[in-house]
Amino acid sequence: MGSEGPVEGGLTGRSWIFEPPSSLPPSGTHAFRPERSSTITLRATSAKGETVATVDVVVNPPAKVTATANPTSVSIGEPVNLSWSTTARLPGTPTVYLPMREVLSPFVDISTHPDAVQLVEPLVIDAVVWLPFAGGFQFPWGGELHSGVGVSVSGYLTFETTVRSFYRNRSFPFGVPVAIAPFWDTLFTGPSGGVFALALEDGTHIIQWSGMSCLAGSFGDSVYDLNFQVALLPDGSFEFRYGTMAPPVLTSHPDCIGGDCALEAQGARATIGYQSADWRHGYNLHRGTGAPFPGGLEHRSFRMDGGLSGSLYLYPEETITYAVCAELAGYTDCEAIEVQVTP
Repeated sequence: MGSEGPVEGGLTGRSWIFEPPSSLPPSGTHAFRPERSSTITLRATSAKGETVATVDVVVNPPAKVTATANPTSVSIGEPVNLSWSTTARLPGTPTVYLPMREVLSPFVDISTHPDAVQLVEPLVIDAVVWLPFAGGFQFPWGGELHSGVGVSVSGYLTFETTVRSFYRNRSFPFGVPVAIAPFWDTLFTGPSGGVFALALEDGTHIIQWSGMSCLAGSFGDSVYDLNFQVALLPDGSFEFRYGTMAPPVLTSHPDCIGGDCALEAQGARATIGYQSADWRHGYNLHRGTGAPFPGGLEHRSFRMDGGLSGSLYLYPEETITYAVCAELAGYTDCEAIEVQVTP
């Protein structure tokens, strides 16, 4: 009997064939590779009745993560210290996925920097450009080290080398090769816009979407002015940094949510967050289903910390379950911790 809940890994592009077995001998062996700890049940049926035998199989993940939160009950505005530690059981470096937190890193425009590379020209929609990292830089994702990243005009990064653009955003996790999304939406580069990249001396790589416009509500010269970045840091951290996030001059348009394009500029339709490489874990800093990002995005920054172990402070505003996950060799292990928040 199968387990309850959704099929792990999804159904898209997959097939299963069931072949009824022939008569089984009274003894023998059968080899299989379980992906999760499970209970195996064997039933032997005859005219005289049925015999059932069970055995528990424990699967040790390639990487094991443990996490704690202290305290687990707070009032609004009080800090929670989230600590984690990861152990790898196979060769390789696990990728640890953590909740994002707001930080003070500023948005610094790189579009005019003499060493910046322009990846996308103005007036481009639905495109992915591959960016090789400079200076031997490698960014860890999905338990692997990557020497480049795909940059989509639609406001996200992917580590798949051959992939089309996905402009129809969804909540994470979702079975498309979208990895890190500072503003995943139906976007295009405006008349004076573009997508740029810059490698800093410490290895940090900054990807900047400049003068971007949402398709909804744009017409003629009335376009948005959206400016945001992803900073990929050498320790495996990344940051979303937002600059000017302005709606078109004509803010009223029937294609915008509620007819108000100012909401679109603040993420009312966008997905902001990330998902693991195997699509089993996703983190939505914001999923715009008609509501803008709380407090707006302009001149704010958010970070997912890196490292196999560490701690950080979070300030939950409502009861929440924090997930800390580690991915290695195609397997993601997670630990969930609930924090109760009282007014």
